Amino acid sequence: MTSSRPHSGLTGLLIGLITAQALATVQVYISNQELSSTMHILASAGYLTVPNERIAEGLTTFGPAFWGGLFFTLSIGAGLSVITFICAHTWNYPLKRNKALLIAGMVVWLAGLAAVNRRGLNLLPGAYFLLIPPLVFISTLKRLPREHSTRHWFVKVISVLPLIILAALWLSEFDSRIFLKVRDHLLLTNPVGEKINTFYYRYTLYPAEVFKSPGQKTLKTSDLSGVQDKNARRRVEQTLLRYDYLPVSGDAAPVLKAESMDGLLIFKNRNRIILKVSEKTFQAEPGKFLGQFSKQTDKQAFFRRAVFYSLLLGLPLTLYVISFALLRLAAGLMLTEISGAMAAAVLCLAAGLALWIPITRADVTVPETRDIPQALTSERWPERTAALRLITEKNLDIHNYPFYKTILKSPHVPERYHLAKTLSVSRHPETYEDLLSLLDDSSFNVVYMAYHGLGLRRDRRTVAVILSKIKTIENWYVQDYAYYALKNLGWTQRRSK
Repeated sequence: MTSSRPHSGLTGLLIGLITAQALATVQVYISNQELSSTMHILASAGYLTVPNERIAEGLTTFGPAFWGGLFFTLSIGAGLSVITFICAHTWNYPLKRNKALLIAGMVVWLAGLAAVNRRGLNLLPGAYFLLIPPLVFISTLKRLPREHSTRHWFVKVISVLPLIILAALWLSEFDSRIFLKVRDHLLLTNPVGEKINTFYYRYTLYPAEVFKSPGQKTLKTSDLSGVQDKNARRRVEQTLLRYDYLPVSGDAAPVLKAESMDGLLIFKNRNRIILKVSEKTFQAEPGKFLGQFSKQTDKQAFFRRAVFYSLLLGLPLTLYVISFALLRLAAGLMLTEISGAMAAAVLCLAAGLALWIPITRADVTVPETRDIPQALTSERWPERTAALRLITEKNLDIHNYPFYKTILKSPHVPERYHLAKTLSVSRHPETYEDLLSLLDDSSFNVVYMAYHGLGLRRDRRTVAVILSKIKTIENWYVQDYAYYALKNLGWTQRRSK
């Protein structure tokens, strides 16, 4: 992007992404194997498992590992690769390969390695930090010239200017709803976006299992054989069941192993003592102590943050660098160096604006409660959706606005999705039936929000409905929402005797 050759150094970036994909595939595959084993143990003990058997059958195959690994490639892989790529270009020129600054960069690199391994050796997450930066840095430098002409600076400004403009525009739209806005107004409004949305939700939970803390995982195994008093063991078991630390026999490495000694409960993870607490104190605030247990056994906190910021910043940067380089390479076949760079910059800016403009239309608001009836009958679905959001925020009953019935058959997925959220705050019997009908919606996004809404309504009749469906649901994301709806309804796991 910054030399006389439009593809100069791009090989280094691609090497970083390929390395990330190889590591990610192995990482997700190992995690899937462990999850498959856990689900088998829990199913054998008579527990309801999430993912269910339909999903669990695919955990041991290559496909979910590869496609799930793509999430890490496009997040942590892209982040580390593009940062190193930019550092290599900057160190080469204008910093003129200053050795002192290279040492400073290596210190930062080693600090990242130390952070990811702070709670003990974290082999595969650490491998991203260990391998990707040096591979990208060295391979990028090999393709960069040491000398630069004045013309080089003009090309550099041209290449960076669209990125600065687009970053400023996207930051102007950044808020807590940015991911929802991207999904609702960019992905779910066209066939290509819908396929990306489906792909993301189909495979995202495989990599998510890799870096979840114990407390974030849906189901966890526990072993209470070390609690000597039978009555105490039964009480602790009932408490752990509420928090989905499911007692099993024969698990070689349960997430939580409980023992009793000198009147105290001792919670262990992989034979390491994590907490010591009296049973009375534990039973008074089990959520607090299980939260502490999860935090102290969580080795992936730094890795999770790195993945998040890489997804937020690294992925857009990587897409821009690759797009600009390829467009400039293509333009260079017909145009001069400067003209080719300008053409690539214009095309990148146009593409970025094409993606940004739909997001600007997402901030439709309905000012007052009195404006809701008019907004619900609007011809524009974003305005109708804004009305639904206001009803939910104000905790109003959608049944008081009969026109909502037409939205049940709306062709716009985001509109039906937000209707499901709105129905969750209603308590009218008719709206309960409407929410149940959305369990059969053609969009899994609407279905999982319908399950979420049923959980929030706290109608105990729903437990039987969800239990009759959850074992046959084919979407893992929907299964998760159905399971947490059961938990909100007061349902608790029980193992077979």
